[in-house]
Amino acid sequence: MGVLSGWYESENGMVQFHAHRKPGQAIADVLGELYKDDPDFGDTDMEVDYEGEDITAKVYNIMKNIKGGVSDGN
Repeated sequence: MGVLSGWYESENGMVQFHAHRKPGQAIADVLGELYKDDPDFGDTDMEVDYEGEDITAKVYNIMKNIKGGVSDGN
């Protein structure tokens, strides 16, 4: 349980987000929901924190699996 927060670039500019992780929910599931809401998520420049820790590199790797391919970024 916790909050993922940060920003990512979209075709309309920077998008800030705050996503709440429910008890027992995997971070990948939260990221999948963000991707479902906006397919730009995970392919563009971004910074992601989870409970005050920078997890941006981890998120790029998770997004590669979610998208089934190679993600831009790191």
